[in-house]
Amino acid sequence: MTNVSDFEPKVGAEDIPVSENPSLRHATTGVASQADELYKKRGERDRLQEHLFALQRQQSTLILWVLLILFYLCVVFFAFFIFYPEAFVGKLAILVTFPGNIILVALFISIFLVIYSLQSKRNSQKLEETKNKLDNAEAELIARQQSSLESRKMYWETELIRVSNQAVSELIDNEELYNSVIQRRQEAQDILSQIEQENYVDWPRLQSAITFIHQAIIIEKSQKQSQRQWQMAVIVATVIYIVIVFLPLIFGRNWQLLELIPVYSVPWAIVMWGAAGSLAHILHRFYNQRGRVRFDVELRWVLARPMIGILMSGVSYMAISSGLVVLGSQPPDATEATLAEFGIYAVIGFLAGFSDRFFERIIALLTSAVNLSDSQQQQGQKD
Repeated sequence: MTNVSDFEPKVGAEDIPVSENPSLRHATTGVASQADELYKKRGERDRLQEHLFALQRQQSTLILWVLLILFYLCVVFFAFFIFYPEAFVGKLAILVTFPGNIILVALFISIFLVIYSLQSKRNSQKLEETKNKLDNAEAELIARQQSSLESRKMYWETELIRVSNQAVSELIDNEELYNSVIQRRQEAQDILSQIEQENYVDWPRLQSAITFIHQAIIIEKSQKQSQRQWQMAVIVATVIYIVIVFLPLIFGRNWQLLELIPVYSVPWAIVMWGAAGSLAHILHRFYNQRGRVRFDVELRWVLARPMIGILMSGVSYMAISSGLVVLGSQPPDATEATLAEFGIYAVIGFLAGFSDRFFERIIALLTSAVNLSDSQQQQGQKD
């Protein structure tokens, strides 16, 4: 098991010997000043790279937020349209049939997309040009600085210390990448230790090892910032879902929850209990999850899980109410059940939305019942 102390630098600026010869001391001082200038430019380039990554994330995140808001607006609009059709039909017809409204909306969206694309393209080009200039300046400084073996060694030792210190703070939570960086750091130290022992030094291999550490730090920073944005999207999606699930507590007095949904023949209450089960499953998963959380994956799951829970609760209700799946105590039809008897269906809807295994068990029983019925029919035809 590796420790954070493995990343602690073995060489510091105060450990570099200063020659008594004035000319050599002046040369060493010149190398150090060039190194300082190089580090400033490298830091500026790193910040620009991170800014470039942030700009790219902002572009994708803006699209995500727009789609997320439109999705939930459609869900809320559909819910109110189902429960209060008389309040929407007349006004909606006026808005849709008035062509000026449609033209204004299309024009606004077009202008927004054009401005956004031009601005993002301009920023990206500016950042790329600046980064290329800094890369050229860095290459020039490295070429001047590495004019002697001693200056090369001094530069790469200091560079290894710098990236190692950054790796401690940025990669400590990513064990796999952390261990890979430790291996590359040890590889770079071994090469530096051979400089005074051998005539040949594998400079490309040394540069590759340190560059790997540097790129790992940049990628980890970018991923952390991206995950924070995905985390906010997950929180917003979950809060909106909670509000939708608890809408019956606010407007329930006007709803006939035991009435069947047209076409699907499933009571509204069963659907709401299935949605509540999905919400409980989402919150339970977040509470029990350990380690690093991939919020980009979790967002897709948060968006899909409510619809899956609603569908599973509806299928479970139809399987049990039709008699294809028999419980220990078969409840009556939901529309004719008493409050106590209806509680059985409420529990079934909640479990179907909460537990995938419960729904899979219902499907297995349903499949067995259908296969048994087909076998009996075939046997009856033979007899």
